[in-house]
Amino acid sequence: MWTILKLKKKIKFQSGSITHGKYGSYSYINKKIFFSPALTKKPIDTLGAGDAYFVISAIVSIFSKKPEEIGFMGNAAGAFVVNYLGHQKYITKEFLLNYLKTFLNI
Repeated sequence: MWTILKLKKKIKFQSGSITHGKYGSYSYINKKIFFSPALTKKPIDTLGAGDAYFVISAIVSIFSKKPEEIGFMGNAAGAFVVNYLGHQKYITKEFLLNYLKTFLNI
């Protein structure tokens, strides 16, 4: 949390999100900070997880101003990516929704 507050002092922004890899992420919107835990314990290949987090959390932030939703969806994308070696699978809407259904036991 201190990282996003430190950054906020240096750069003026309304909303933002920072991933801390296996430790989770912090999202900041409307003066609210929300921590989202990482969603996987045994990553296979972490290459590209931050990129996946960034893309999905940016897209979600267009439609939602709730930091808990932005962080959760970003972490879900990162967790999906780290389960495959060498980018064997790419994130698609179908893959992400199936991953979320499995994760949430729906």
